[in-house]
Amino acid sequence: MASSGEAITRLLAEVGWQPEQLARRLNECAERHGRVERLHLKTP
Repeated sequence: MASSGEAITRLLAEVGWQPEQLARRLNECAERHGRVERLHLKTP
């Protein structure tokens, strides 16, 4: 069984994204929904 870190790395690779792209997308979604929480681009 893969660790959660390995699983997210594999998933991102399958869709052709870098971790920073995931963090940007999540931050954009949070902003649209009025949330103040943000992910750092280097540690999504």
